[in-house]
Amino acid sequence: RSLKKSGARIAIATAKPQVFAERIAVRFGMASYLDAIIGPPEGERHASKADIVRRALAQLGGPAVMVGDRCYDVEGGAANGIDTIGVAYGYGTREELERAGVSGYAGKVSMDRYTTDELIETTENGLNEERRFVEESLSRFTGIKPIVTPRFTPSCTDDMLLGLGRIAEEYGLRVQSHLSENFEEIATVKELCPDCARYYETYERAGLFNKNTVMAHCVHSDKAERDAMLKHGVWAAHCPNSNTNIYSGIAPVRHMLNENINVALGSDIAGGDNLSMRHVAAAAIRVSKLRYYYAERNDEERFLTVSEAFWLASAKPREYFGLSHGFEKGEKLEAIVLDEANLPPAIELNCQERFERLIYSNDIRDIYAVYSDGKLR
Repeated sequence: RSLKKSGARIAIATAKPQVFAERIAVRFGMASYLDAIIGPPEGERHASKADIVRRALAQLGGPAVMVGDRCYDVEGGAANGIDTIGVAYGYGTREELERAGVSGYAGKVSMDRYTTDELIETTENGLNEERRFVEESLSRFTGIKPIVTPRFTPSCTDDMLLGLGRIAEEYGLRVQSHLSENFEEIATVKELCPDCARYYETYERAGLFNKNTVMAHCVHSDKAERDAMLKHGVWAAHCPNSNTNIYSGIAPVRHMLNENINVALGSDIAGGDNLSMRHVAAAAIRVSKLRYYYAERNDEERFLTVSEAFWLASAKPREYFGLSHGFEKGEKLEAIVLDEANLPPAIELNCQERFERLIYSNDIRDIYAVYSDGKLR
């Protein structure tokens, strides 16, 4: 209901016969929220999930994401070049999703103040659940790893942050949170933590501000805060779509790059509105041009080039995970293969211009193949 209200187009792509899927949707009151229900026609057998997803995408149009609980959902999404969100509320298991190629870092969001009644937790229970989540993840999975995730200082008491810092140190975990995203957030931190002169100190004193930490946004991180990030090896995740959507501002990415701070790009769903890193790279270029313009074209605010933005969206963040920039001998391939056959005819373009066109196109039909964990998906 919430997705439909937000303007999203929604389809069911199922291996069940389409006539049965339609009846089920009506029976459970879902039909009015759906733009399409796609399944094999009655009498057709052995339809692949990839073909079913392809038909659903044709009806939906535009960027899409697959949501599913089985390995077939992951494979069907990958075959069509779209991301898949694995869920554990169906018949599938986390282990099955991992075997299908789901990999990455997942965190339990910790909040013991300033959130809704449905989400708030006590400090003790939150830390106990964090430890349980970490230990279960480490014992059950290899492709999906835990990452300590305090939502941000306004939603975490000092005791919560200190407890999470101890857990991160004990298990050698990475950390993700927010830093200096907007003026209201910064003012709230000053009010809640008057003993800290600067926002970052709330994380620093808890042991959550080091080379294993990535901080989203950093829109209003001044020189002193950026110096602290450089000193501790903290990463900045620039999220241009999110920062635009909730009018936080434009991060000083060129300053951070010139100061040798590690920077990567992030989608920040749902503050952001698109999972595609090609889309995020193009958005980063656009907002950097606005910052350059309003800085009266000062060279210290020089906008990002296409190659720089793609670097920040792809190769650069691999350093955070202890990997090379890609295509190293012996490493498992993580890549997408792009095909410009679906783009309209153009004047003769060189290789760089063709690549730029594919970045700005951001059409799922451009994705010819996906390699994950060294395997063609």
